[in-house]
Amino acid sequence: TRADNIEAVRCAGVLVCLKADVDTIFARVKRRSNRPLLAGLDPQAQRAKIESLLRERAPYYDQAHIELYTTQAQTPEDTAGQLLALLESYAKN
Repeated sequence: TRADNIEAVRCAGVLVCLKADVDTIFARVKRRSNRPLLAGLDPQAQRAKIESLLRERAPYYDQAHIELYTTQAQTPEDTAGQLLALLESYAKN
């Protein structure tokens, strides 16, 4: 189950959750056609599905040791740098 998987990861290492708002996620996924949960949906239905999935999965995402919020303006390098800083801080505590 998801709960078992999350607990296994939490016990074995550091669980990181990269978070973004619906607009950011929508902008990212609309560039790809290989998103099975969104396949065949019009843009409005895709946004609604993303919102639904975020609500449904929030209890799992909230169990992460580290949460990093990303935006459309961030580059992958920006995100990686922020994540590295968070991991270093986490390791010190």
